[in-house]
Amino acid sequence: MDALQKKFLAIATFGFDLLQAIAAVLGMLAVLVLVVAILRSIRSVTVGRATLVVPFRGTEKLGVWVSGILAQQLDEVERVWQALSQRVRSEREPGASGGSPMLVDLGRSKPDTTLDQEQDRLISSDPMEGQAIGRINLGPISFSPESIFILSYQVRTVLARRTIRGAVDQFGDTVRLSTTFTSRKGPVTTVLVRRVTPSSQLMDLIDDMAFQIAKHRLGLKSEAKTWGGYRAFMEGYAHHLRYERTGDSSEQDIAIQWYERSVALEPEYHLGHYNLGALLYGRYTAADNAQAIEHLRFASSSVQAMLRAMALGVLARAYCQETWRYGHEEEPWLSLAEEASYKAVQIDPNLKETWLARGFALQARKQPQEAIDAYQRAIKLPGDSSADRILTSMTLNNTGFIHMAKFKNFDEAEKLFKRALEFNRQNKMPHANLGEIYKRRKRYSDALDEFRKAVTIDPRYVNGHNEMGMVYLAMARDAMSAQRYVDSTEFLKNARECHDRSAALVPKQEYRHRAEVHRCFAAACEEYGFEHEAQQERAEVDALVQLAAAVQAG
Repeated sequence: MDALQKKFLAIATFGFDLLQAIAAVLGMLAVLVLVVAILRSIRSVTVGRATLVVPFRGTEKLGVWVSGILAQQLDEVERVWQALSQRVRSEREPGASGGSPMLVDLGRSKPDTTLDQEQDRLISSDPMEGQAIGRINLGPISFSPESIFILSYQVRTVLARRTIRGAVDQFGDTVRLSTTFTSRKGPVTTVLVRRVTPSSQLMDLIDDMAFQIAKHRLGLKSEAKTWGGYRAFMEGYAHHLRYERTGDSSEQDIAIQWYERSVALEPEYHLGHYNLGALLYGRYTAADNAQAIEHLRFASSSVQAMLRAMALGVLARAYCQETWRYGHEEEPWLSLAEEASYKAVQIDPNLKETWLARGFALQARKQPQEAIDAYQRAIKLPGDSSADRILTSMTLNNTGFIHMAKFKNFDEAEKLFKRALEFNRQNKMPHANLGEIYKRRKRYSDALDEFRKAVTIDPRYVNGHNEMGMVYLAMARDAMSAQRYVDSTEFLKNARECHDRSAALVPKQEYRHRAEVHRCFAAACEEYGFEHEAQQERAEVDALVQLAAAVQAG
């Protein structure tokens, strides 16, 4: 070997030794970075409030995969839950307070509190990182970082304040997923067993488990057991609140659609059934009222006393409407209404809803003074939230209706209807009742103006359109008496248009409801001396009653 080759070999040896030294230094730096990261994560799960996700037991691939996906989905569930909660808060009236119960189980004692950063963090405990670095040689000293990392992970797992451990087992199409969330308050174990056919349903199972863990991590209390059912409920509730605040019927429809999806995904969700039933009741059609009764009956079986009382309250009113609005015989509906309202008051006498229902049932039973007393109990209960004002508006309106229809005290009734509107401008009923008073006083322009306000608030308000037609009938009668025959003919035409619009709003298959609309208009035609029109309407009533009987018979 000549001198040139020796020199080249020496340079190569030096370069190789230098590269080894650099590699060792880089390895040490990598180890140092990972050790710092591990120390930080140890601090997060011991001093801080981060949650450590321990790899699940089970088949090697499935256990690792489920634990990783669960951590991701838990983060997603909590992020979406916070966003939905913010939407709900934004729809609530700022600063409102009072005795009205919340219809949504957000569950946190302070739902406006933002979760701190450490509480949001989820730390994986998969010790695979150490295998990426081989053995490090420092002269005669050689060591493997993997053993250090494994020991550090074991220490972290033992010291962690909050952990999520689990196991996943699969038996054919059935998967058993169990988790234990452990905090200083103690362990909480959740087990979900479900068929996952098709396999995409495994993601739904993981989402539902993430939701159950989120409830423990965040202090969320909800009867809901599925993330899909709860998420749909929250979407519906945001639109529900917007409907109550604005009176926009399209928001009511959207809320109903979300609630229907919620109870379809989670049939045992009593709160979902209650909110859905309450909104369906407010649509005022025979089909919606029948559905509302079914949902409210289920909600009234809730173990939560307040929810049970509220459901019974709306249920009592829905029973009354079967007779008042939809043409059914008084029994068994009024007895059911009286029983439901009595139970509601017994369960919780401090709710406006229960006394409103009690007054409703007594009013239907033709006990006007007792009904007024019940309504007064509702009005006197404290509360100034949006829901409280809506309920107060309803009780004032109903009290005014008794003064108008039963006691013929129109001055007192007018005051009560105007007070009802002070509490809720979106309540169409006081406008319609003011229209009735003005019609009786022959203030026809004012009467039409009130009915127009009512049907503007709710364009599908069947009785509002029909009663507007009755105002035109009264105007036609007076014009006929004054021998203003052209005006009388025009007013009669307007009356027919309003009545036809009203009848068209009732679904064709709701024969009883349609018959009731024609029966009311027939009575008005007869009262104002238009016998030919009254006969036509009575013929419509007879035909519809026969159709209803035929359908009921089979």
